[in-house]
Amino acid sequence: MAFYRYKFNINRVHYPERLAAALRQLQHLKTSDPAAISGSGGAFKCGCAVRIELETDAARSTITDAGYTTNGCGYMLAAAESVCREIVSKSVTDLGGADDESIYQWVSKFIVNIPTERSECVRAVCDALHAAFHKLRARRISEYVGELPLVCTCFGVTEQAVHDLIAAGRAADLDDVGRLTNAGTGCGSCRMLIDEMFDKP
Repeated sequence: MAFYRYKFNINRVHYPERLAAALRQLQHLKTSDPAAISGSGGAFKCGCAVRIELETDAARSTITDAGYTTNGCGYMLAAAESVCREIVSKSVTDLGGADDESIYQWVSKFIVNIPTERSECVRAVCDALHAAFHKLRARRISEYVGELPLVCTCFGVTEQAVHDLIAAGRAADLDDVGRLTNAGTGCGSCRMLIDEMFDKP
């Protein structure tokens, strides 16, 4: 699937006025950067795809910019635009666990009404954002220079920190760890690992 900077002609397609107005104000549509931290998603019914790219600060703790490329329709464009607007200047740890419901709410604020037949367009954007954050977490792990292994890459929580909470009797279960450190409350991929730590002697 080829991605490209969309040359969108709003006069060629009839969209609801709120969506048409949004499409006249696209700010994050950009030329694809192969070196960017990115994720892709696709809508199989129409064969269209979207790529979301993230830029972060030196510590990879804040999204400093975001952009997208797509060959999709106005709904896919608007969904990607709304997501990029929402995440810029936000903390990576706060955004890393964004679920589909949250993403749909961001899109709904921009588009207002998402027709059922266009939900796959938004689904593709959700997939692209999740994939981008997955790559960002992987890059953070590869760049981590601490001596102690991380158990939660979303919030930078080490295995030792969780072990110490359990040993001190401050955490009796996974929910306690999440409440005290945020570990396990982001993408959720570490929840099983943390849960297993309670079974170790």
